[in-house]
Amino acid sequence: MVIIVIIISGFIYLNGQSTTSAVAFVVDINDSDSTIIVENLDKERTTVRVPRSTIKLIETDSEYFVVYKYNKWTNWITTPKLSSIEP
Repeated sequence: MVIIVIIISGFIYLNGQSTTSAVAFVVDINDSDSTIIVENLDKERTTVRVPRSTIKLIETDSEYFVVYKYNKWTNWITTPKLSSIEP
């Protein structure tokens, strides 16, 4: 019975993963948290976790094509994670 609950929970969690892409401006860079705040063309802002090796290459007030992953079940707990970014 416990195994069935674990399998169903894992399936629900994995089904909640989504990918978002957008043309967006980088509004703010937080080096200490390794996060950036991006603003899409509809003026919606999202905080995205960025690898430390990549954050040094990003500039504020610049336009990028951003792709990030998030989980709709835990989005209120965790920050979306950057998949790719292109100028």
